Amino acid sequence: MIRLQQLVIGYRKGRAQQRLSTALDFSASPGEMVAIVGPNGVGKSTLLRTIVRQQTALAGNIELRHTRWDRFSQKAFARICSFVPTGQPPASQFTVYEAVAMARYPYTGWGGKLKKEDGQAVEEALRAVHLAGMRNRLLGELSDGERQRTLIARAIAQNTPLILLDEPTAFLDIPNRYEVLQMMRKISEEQDKLFIFSSHDLEFILEMADKIWLLYPDSAHEGSPEELLRDQALDPLFRNTDIRYDLQKGLHIPLRKRYKTPVSLSGDIAEIPWLEKALRRAGYPISSSEGALRVEVQKNKYILQIKNDPPREFISIYSLILYLKNKLPDAGNA
Repeated sequence: MIRLQQLVIGYRKGRAQQRLSTALDFSASPGEMVAIVGPNGVGKSTLLRTIVRQQTALAGNIELRHTRWDRFSQKAFARICSFVPTGQPPASQFTVYEAVAMARYPYTGWGGKLKKEDGQAVEEALRAVHLAGMRNRLLGELSDGERQRTLIARAIAQNTPLILLDEPTAFLDIPNRYEVLQMMRKISEEQDKLFIFSSHDLEFILEMADKIWLLYPDSAHEGSPEELLRDQALDPLFRNTDIRYDLQKGLHIPLRKRYKTPVSLSGDIAEIPWLEKALRRAGYPISSSEGALRVEVQKNKYILQIKNDPPREFISIYSLILYLKNKLPDAGNA
């Protein structure tokens, strides 16, 4: 579907060039979800704009369906590739239906009048992103997630085999991020469309993308998420070298080591893991043997024993941790 051949992206300033990447040799096939990943400033958005011909390549070539991308007429290109940039949708006074219908411009005449097949394409796009019941809502009345789905519906209504998106989950909360990416994957599988998108949501990408295009200032890699994890190609994304990706638990962030005295836990085995997680986050090591700090975990109750002092009872994890940190500043030497 698409092949990048020795593609160099960046900017021209007079006769000078500002290159943002090494020569890129990437490819992708219909029905895939391809994520562009890399540190800030490496050229993820520039690569997308170059593919959609909003920016000139410094060198190299892009092939779409075995044809150079710069040999398509504007109208022919608009029938192959659609683009969802980061930012706001069309003016808020448009309805959802009107905003999506604008995407049919490659198929309408100068008057922009929709034919029967254009209306069908708009309706199918609205159903695909679960907005059919909001067709008459004004864009200004939509939530961030609904606006993003409207933009994706525009790209679907344009009926292109290739859809590019720049940060489609930016500014969305976690449920909406998942919903948008899951919706994209469903459409790619059912309609055999190729989605190429930039994103910083690494946890979601590693679970949902078929392939990653990984950009660094001095290198580039492509492959499945599993291959890039195995080869440690993603490691440079983490500036703090203590952060790593655990194949079983996901991103591993080192916890604070603030206190020396370990805490031993007993009681309700269903509740203990939650308290253990909170204690580790607060900097307390966990011990299987009884020490100076002991907590008996009961249902919605936590009983703290410090040496020979009378036991103290807490009704929440938060109140227990707060007491340990604020009331016992010398707990590290207890």
